[in-house]
Amino acid sequence: MSKGKKLAVLGALVAAYLSRGGYLTSFKNKIDNSPIKVVTPDGDENLSVLIFKEPVAVIKAKVEPIRGALSEGAVVKEMLLDVAYFYHEFASIVRRDVNHIVTNQQFAHYQALALELAFSGKTTPGIGEMIEVFLQEETGLEPDTEINKVVIPQMLDAIAWAAYEGTKL
Repeated sequence: MSKGKKLAVLGALVAAYLSRGGYLTSFKNKIDNSPIKVVTPDGDENLSVLIFKEPVAVIKAKVEPIRGALSEGAVVKEMLLDVAYFYHEFASIVRRDVNHIVTNQQFAHYQALALELAFSGKTTPGIGEMIEVFLQEETGLEPDTEINKVVIPQMLDAIAWAAYEGTKL
């Protein structure tokens, strides 16, 4: 893949993440009747609305340590919402993309790059490694194999759910 295409994909990832407020609120009418809403820690429901679907019990149990680690005192609740939005958007991009994120190696590359751009300087030691181990154990992520467009987005959505649930603790 050319450098220009890589930059275009990265730009799309970052743009989707950074524009989440406008993008997500455009779905407000579709989601308004749902009992599960994302609200800021101070109770502001007007910022954005998004459903974080609870994973099946098996995945929920496996993502629970991430939820616990994210909800510990070192991570502020506003950042947890950013983490939830990021992984939700990244899951959506992985599902839709047919040209750029084809192999597990490309997935790992773009995830690392997007995380660096989105959270540069805002890290909590150990969380990234915990998420990486979770993804590796659940998906295999063999570098040269084709990405599983069903399983990986489910795992990313589970991480998003865990981050959102961490705001409630």
